[in-house]
Formats: sequence, structure tokens, C-alpha cells
Amino acid sequence: MRTKNVLIIVVIVLACIGGCAAYILSNPSIEYKNITMNGIQLEVPSGNVTPVNQTEHYSIYNDTENDLNIYVFDSEGSNFADLSEMTTFAATREAYQINATTVTKDNVTYNKSESTGICSYTGNYTYKNIIIATSDEDLLIHILNTIKIDEVTANDTNTTNTTNTSSSTSSSSSSSDVSVVSSSLEQNYQADDGSTYREVEYSDGNFRQYDTRTGKLIRSSYDSDQSKLADGRGD
Repeated sequence: MRTKNVLIIVVIVLACIGGCAAYILSNPSIEYKNITMNGIQLEVPSGNVTPVNQTEHYSIYNDTENDLNIYVFDSEGSNFADLSEMTTFAATREAYQINATTVTKDNVTYNKSESTGICSYTGNYTYKNIIIATSDEDLLIHILNTIKIDEVTANDTNTTNTTNTSSSTSSSSSSSDVSVVSSSLEQNYQADDGSTYREVEYSDGNFRQYDTRTGKLIRSSYDSDQSKLADGRGD
């Protein structure tokens, strides 16, 4: 009887250990690191990915492993020479907001698309405009709870998060009467390197395609875009 009781206890202990191990394996802890993009500091999953400064005012962070994209455009000091970056940023912002609904959870507000599963946030911190998009809702919430602004703008911040349930007028198109009607993530089969691009379609029948890793414009049906595509200035 005594041996039987000991065996029962051993089985229970092993079951508990197995259950704990299974829980740990199915819920791995995420390690984070701090990054700074144009004066905005935030925590992202640890890894080898680093922010890429496309220009003095525009930077992106593309973590394919965690399906995380961050875009920051600092409009302070920008001028006509930065129009291309403004256009790219505006188109990206519009694309993530189409047919998304506003969600408030854990004291933060963001957008969520039920069709794509993408959660996104758009904010404006005194000239510092940011877009964060990921399919991991918990990751987005963590990032939003860790955002810090440099001392220059810390005393004057304004955060916004908007949703476009229907298309609205967009500064990213070639005309003030043209709006974004759809956005989709596509495989770049032509590059044959596993890369993807985001295609944005407009109400005038035109389109633009942006490389998701660099944020650069890679194709467009607009005549006004052809000159910068020809000389490689698709940023």
C-alpha cells in the first residue's frame, strides 16, 4: 500500500511538471529592447532588426519575424524636398485604417481590421508622426505602453488614433479629389526573394506599390511618379 501511494505521488508530480513545461513552451516569454526613431523611444522584441533611416525625416522598422512594422515621419523642418516621404507615409496610414474598427484595451486605443487581423496605431507627438502595425495585438499594446518622447517634446504631446470605415480624401494621391479605396499585402514574385509589397489602390483607378521592408515606392501607375522611379528615388 505504501509503495502504491508513493507511485501515485510520483505520477502526480510528473504530471504537474509536464503541465508546467507545456505551458512554458506554449507561452514563451518575449525579451524586449529599446529603439529610438526620430525622437520616439519604444520597446520592441529583441533581435537583429534595427531602424532604417530612409531620409533625415523618415525612418522605418520592419521586423518580419514578429510581423511588426513601424514608420516615423518627423514633419518639423521638412519642406517640398520631403514631399515623397510625406506621400509614402500618408498612403501607408490610410491603408491601415481602411475598414478598421477602434478598440480600447488595457488603457490604450488602436485600430483593428477583422478581415486582415492587423492591429495598427497612428499617433502625432508634436511633429513626430508614427504608425505601428502588427498582427500581434498583445505586442502592439506592450509597445504603446512603452512609448516615450525625447525631452524636447515631452511637455507638448498630442496623440491621435483615427479609423476610416469608408474611404476619405487622402493627401497621398495625385489629386485632392482622389481617395484610397483599398490596400493589400502582396508577394513580390518578380523579386524572387520572399519579399512583399503593399499595394494601395485609389478611387481614380490608379495604384502605388510600396516595398514593406524599405517603405520605398517600387511601382506606380501615376505619371507624376515615373521620374523618381526611373532614377531610383522611390522613397
